[in-house]
Amino acid sequence: MEINRTINLNGQIKVNDKIVAHLNAGINSSAMGMNITLNIVDKELAMDNEDIVIDQYTQFEQKVKETAKELGYPII
Repeated sequence: MEINRTINLNGQIKVNDKIVAHLNAGINSSAMGMNITLNIVDKELAMDNEDIVIDQYTQFEQKVKETAKELGYPII
């Protein structure tokens, strides 16, 4: 029997308490990899605050990578 383990992380990118985007990540044991999905819900606000959006996305990505490493997955 094969059992695969998937870890999910979720977050939101916010500007002035307004949600700009939703972030979802999955770490999959069978593929020994990860994926991150970004769904923009307010394109205009995201474009007007590009630096904030990029910074928060980078923070989320770093947390996903840290979690993957803690679980023993090789991350480039």
